Amino acid sequence: MENKKPQNFIKKNIDNIKLLEKNKKSKNISKRENKSLADNTQNTNKKSGLKIMVNNNMQRRGEPKDFIKKNIENIKLFEKNNKRERNKILSDNRQKEDRSKDFIKMNENQIKLIEKNLKKVELKNKIARFNKENKPKKNEVIVDDRKVERLYLDIELQHEGKEEAITFFLDSGATDNFIPTHIFKKMKFNAKLEKLEQYNMMSTYGEENSIKPIGMVYMGVRYKQKSTSAWFIIYNCESSEACIGVGTCVDLDLISRVKENRNFIEENKLMKLRIPRNMFNVRNWTTNIQIGTFSLKFLLDSGAMMNVIPLSIFLRLNLNIELKPAFNALWINEYGGQDHVPMGVVSLKIKHQKKEMYAYFYIFDINDVPILSLSLCLDLDLIRINF
Repeated sequence: MENKKPQNFIKKNIDNIKLLEKNKKSKNISKRENKSLADNTQNTNKKSGLKIMVNNNMQRRGEPKDFIKKNIENIKLFEKNNKRERNKILSDNRQKEDRSKDFIKMNENQIKLIEKNLKKVELKNKIARFNKENKPKKNEVIVDDRKVERLYLDIELQHEGKEEAITFFLDSGATDNFIPTHIFKKMKFNAKLEKLEQYNMMSTYGEENSIKPIGMVYMGVRYKQKSTSAWFIIYNCESSEACIGVGTCVDLDLISRVKENRNFIEENKLMKLRIPRNMFNVRNWTTNIQIGTFSLKFLLDSGAMMNVIPLSIFLRLNLNIELKPAFNALWINEYGGQDHVPMGVVSLKIKHQKKEMYAYFYIFDINDVPILSLSLCLDLDLIRINF
């Protein structure tokens, strides 16, 4: 009985079941149709959007051309102004460069002087640092072992029939003969002094001396069998010694130049004279000495006990050699008693003709020519001693 109930239910409701299935099928069809319709509409929208984008891009491409056509005059004017500005900037830069070149040309000497002073200050600072780092021990002094003392001779002076022997040192670097007042006053004869107007002495080493001569006297000079006459300048300088210059030394045949006897430089760069030049021996011995790649003219000074190179000349050599400290204060002004402390000492290799050797040179901040001492003059065979 239980199995017959469903069958009876199906038979009674067959029509309703068929109608229900039909409705389900119709619903599925409508869903598929709606989905396909939606897909079609989406594709059509994409295609239409692409067409719209292409049309918009074509319009945008056309816009700049229209803008250029409409504003061609303004664009040309803008480019012209830009070109004018660029040319103006270029011309201003050229003018600035020209002005800087003209300034350098006009102030070339001042620029060189500034560079020179900067080098001098730099060297002084280097020496100061070196001295600070290498403080000397007590009584430590750098000495040239080959140093030769000065040449001293007793030479007779003659005046108005009277004679007296005076000790002179021979100075081939001195242009004149000098006698200090403390020696002149002790002499036997009372010679009258002639006046010297506007005569400022320059020492052997180039520093202008504040001590002025009180006068001059003309006397005979004799050594052994040689005799001559010469002017002697009298100075009020208590610390100086009597000196015979190069002219009188040669006239008395005391010293001579090897291979270049009596070959003088007829000029006087170390003295300022406003008196007749023929009254004085204004001769100096000089020679060229090679240092590195440079050839320098040195003054041969038999009265000098050291070799001297002024700082300004030493800087031009560009040797890049550190100066050793010279701790002893050296008295290099023979006639004025002025003390000059060297900035340092350096050992340099020098060459003259076939001779080569090393020698110590003291560097002083003075304006003068380089000087060779007596010892180096003898070592290089530049000077011969004839007594």
